[in-house]
Amino acid sequence: MADQNNQEKYEDALLAQMVQEALADEGDRLREENERLLQDPNAAVPVDISKRCIRAIRRSPYQNMLRKLGTALAVLLRRTVPLLLLAGLIWWAVHRFGM
Repeated sequence: MADQNNQEKYEDALLAQMVQEALADEGDRLREENERLLQDPNAAVPVDISKRCIRAIRRSPYQNMLRKLGTALAVLLRRTVPLLLLAGLIWWAVHRFGM
């Protein structure tokens, strides 16, 4: 049982080491690719597209916030409007019929 447990630990450690090396190699490859793209003028993103993307990124949190606010307001109105109508109807009935 102890030998099997040690074998599993060894295999787990070996797999972790292999994954770590593979990730390091992939990271190096991606860094080199990034440097190559930064040096290549044909790979540059056009300025107008870059500005549009930056605007979209900046606007996104505000749109999400407005969407949540709109949803909350809609729920609030859906719950309060019937109560306000009922209160108005009762007020009108009291004043109209003098109860």
